[in-house]
Amino acid sequence: MGKLGEDDCSSLPQEHTWLGGVQIGEGGFGTIHCWLKVDQNQNVIDRMVIKDPHCSDDTKEPPAYRGIYEELVRKGMDFGINPDRPGHATIDERFFREAYLQGLMTDNSRPFSAATVSLRGFKKGHLDNITSKLDGSQKLKTHWRIYMDLLHAGDLKNLIERHIAGKNGRKDPIPEPYIWCVFTCIAEALVQLESAVQARPNARQQQDEVIALMDMKPPNILLQDKRGDRYPVYPKPLLSDLGAAHVLYKEDPLQNRDVRGHYFHGATSGFFAPEMWKDTNYGWERGIDKPVYSWTNIWQAGRTIECMMRLRVKLDHEKYSLVCDDNSRIKEDPPRIEGFPEFRYSDDLIDLVWRCQRFEPEQRPTPTQLLELIRSRAPKHNRGMDEWGNATWIEKREAASSQPKTYSEVLVSSASSNLDFLDGYPPDLAKRYRQLNVSLPMGWDLAFYGYKDPARLNTRARIPPRKPEDPYAGVKW
Repeated sequence: MGKLGEDDCSSLPQEHTWLGGVQIGEGGFGTIHCWLKVDQNQNVIDRMVIKDPHCSDDTKEPPAYRGIYEELVRKGMDFGINPDRPGHATIDERFFREAYLQGLMTDNSRPFSAATVSLRGFKKGHLDNITSKLDGSQKLKTHWRIYMDLLHAGDLKNLIERHIAGKNGRKDPIPEPYIWCVFTCIAEALVQLESAVQARPNARQQQDEVIALMDMKPPNILLQDKRGDRYPVYPKPLLSDLGAAHVLYKEDPLQNRDVRGHYFHGATSGFFAPEMWKDTNYGWERGIDKPVYSWTNIWQAGRTIECMMRLRVKLDHEKYSLVCDDNSRIKEDPPRIEGFPEFRYSDDLIDLVWRCQRFEPEQRPTPTQLLELIRSRAPKHNRGMDEWGNATWIEKREAASSQPKTYSEVLVSSASSNLDFLDGYPPDLAKRYRQLNVSLPMGWDLAFYGYKDPARLNTRARIPPRKPEDPYAGVKW
């Protein structure tokens, strides 16, 4: 292979120039860089994020994933094959679990219905000798590249941290309507994690397969700044980082730690469900002898929502080294925000978070049941924020603008004047909203609506200096 940046550039459309190499993330998974596609005047016409993980897994496709690669080829997501002969790459050389699962969840025909971060494509690189950060040992691992849209707005962890900092040095509780918004989006994603894998070609229907995420947490839920019709003033959360996810069923041999090739429990401390194994100072431990399944996704969803309610980026168990060994205590100890003695989230929300974190997996709702429960309860607590600011709402306000304001509308107009959410609106809708001169209801605005777009489309590209020590810095520019 040639140089990574040059080789990758050759598999992308060539009518314009891709500028790359700006590092925007790093972790145990590898590195993440941002690339910009510019025209002859250096104006941005497209953006892309490239993730560079190294993986020691076999590149031969396992039976559990049979049928997914053909879907990825049909969607044009394998950037390493000849585009004139799609599907002629050898499957034995193409399997990368993270790309398979992310691509399976991607439906580019319905962009606003996305529940996970969409995959543009993936590509296999060469073997690299990678040094372990734990013991200094070296091991050959395959270098992969995953191509995705740029989501610049940040993640749920950033949002929680901004509410912890608050205004005037005082914590600000996250508005309950936004928590229902996030809960709804997560539940919809969990339903799709079941339906997508069970509807794929060659699915093992009799085993009732699911995609177990393993590592759902606030940093792995990215914020999309584009506004849709539902909860339009709030950034939409999308599940990301399927690197720890697996296709499993209840009686799957991979559930057994004594079986060669068993799956890796890639959770973070504080997010280990009772049924998940954790390597602790005392050996391998778990809270209950049950398989990892959809109910594990449900548990981590409840834990993530509880983090939002308590303004914590993670919640440790009673003993930091152990997995969860009890139900959530959110009913006995409901979230309290310093400086807001009278503040309390609704019993409906608290009860649902508690249900998701039941110790016994069978006592948790299924993804479909969770979504139905959310949809039945959320309208009582949304206060209209699920529609506030969408196109229909703006039209109704425009039609009534000549009428005298009601008392409630006068109160609304004196509330928060924060209009940061309009950055994600289509320009025409943003202009019409501003002309209405209507502010968000008191207490329903966020402290953080996402970071500003660093490379807006149709603006001149500004590329910061490349880090010279970064081995995956992309193309020359």
